[in-house]
Amino acid sequence: MVFKYFYRVVKYQRYFYILIQSNKPMKKGIFLVLFILLSTSGVFALGEKMTVSPTQESFSSGKEISVIILLLDSENNPIQTTVNLTVESIDKTKKLSFEVPTNTPYNFDLTGKEVAGYWILTSYYLDLIPSTARFLLEPNSLISLSIEKDVLVVKNTGNMPYTNDLKLLIGNTEGIQKTNIPIGGELRLRLIAPDGTYNIRVTDYPQGNNSLIRSSVQLTGNAIGVLDERINLGPLTGINPGDEADNQVYNFANTIGSFGYLFIAVALLIGALIALTLERRYSNQLRPI
Repeated sequence: MVFKYFYRVVKYQRYFYILIQSNKPMKKGIFLVLFILLSTSGVFALGEKMTVSPTQESFSSGKEISVIILLLDSENNPIQTTVNLTVESIDKTKKLSFEVPTNTPYNFDLTGKEVAGYWILTSYYLDLIPSTARFLLEPNSLISLSIEKDVLVVKNTGNMPYTNDLKLLIGNTEGIQKTNIPIGGELRLRLIAPDGTYNIRVTDYPQGNNSLIRSSVQLTGNAIGVLDERINLGPLTGINPGDEADNQVYNFANTIGSFGYLFIAVALLIGALIALTLERRYSNQLRPI
């Protein structure tokens, strides 16, 4: 391959040597510039072909990505060298670059940069037109759960935003917590309850693929619930009725109780209206004609 390039350089140099024999300095300069450009451009890459492709259409999260870059000369003989490869997510939020050997499979991973969806492969070699291809990274909704003292930590370890609900059981009180955790992010929820130790169970809902069980967790507060630590309310020692923080606490028992009282009040009102209507009809029937 080196011999072929050398032959082409010598060939073009012979032509340019004849042309620059002119006595006009401008012509000499123009021809010299043209020679330099052609010597370093894709003229010498004519006939070479490059193709990049993944070894399969889609890959599972956490698995290595395998690609192959074919580089052939004008006679379809493989050219063994290295080329530049970029790998970019379709939303352009993640991008990686590699130097890849040609004509052999090359494996890499996306650890720490995984984004579900399509990714674009682009290979570059000299002045050949870049070759592109794409592959699909399959979505993976995954979290890790842990408890640090009285704080539940939910980390998004998947490759897509996590929006599933969490089912929490604090002692005998159960509730549902909404989530919206970006890729690589975390949600910290402070668990509160009247002073004492409690058994805690956390499960992703409704899938139930992830769960955490802890016994004898020391909690404090005046209500059973959770507090999102992203809301800056300062140290929490308990929630009292009328506190500003009360609106930020997801209070399982009180929420259920509020709906119960409302239902009873509505039922009593409807019952009173029905009784009043029946009384009027009965009175009209007994009135003498």
